[in-house]
Amino acid sequence: MMEPVQEPGGSTPFGVERDPARVVAFSDAVIAIAITLLVLEIRPPNDTRHLLHGLATLWPSYLAYAVTFMLIGQVWANHHIMFDHIRSADRVVLFLNTVLLMDIAFLPFAASVLADSFRDGNGQRTAVVLHGIAFEIRGRSVQRHLAVCLS
Repeated sequence: MMEPVQEPGGSTPFGVERDPARVVAFSDAVIAIAITLLVLEIRPPNDTRHLLHGLATLWPSYLAYAVTFMLIGQVWANHHIMFDHIRSADRVVLFLNTVLLMDIAFLPFAASVLADSFRDGNGQRTAVVLHGIAFEIRGRSVQRHLAVCLS
């Protein structure tokens, strides 16, 4: 059952399913912002006299950017494929999608921590675990999301 037409100012009754197009559009926006934040974490070197060397020393940032961008891109592609099969979105779908987006929004931070740890040479194991946990949470929320939406 799709969302009924309402008078202005009315609210949707609990349990009513909604068209998933708005969920997809909002999700696309959050994912686009997260991907944009990834590149903003790459700071230009301060010493422009040795710019090439300074740019080369940013390799951990480039690596964290590339890995996280590709993983977020895969989430985005899977999200679209998943919503190709979802015909309506109820409150459970909206909540699970919000959890997924919350995790995606955290990934630029995890990528920044990862890059900083490799650049500094300290805390690398912890940073890798943090980055991995962020993606594991995403994986679990997507699986729950898919199971609920398609059942």
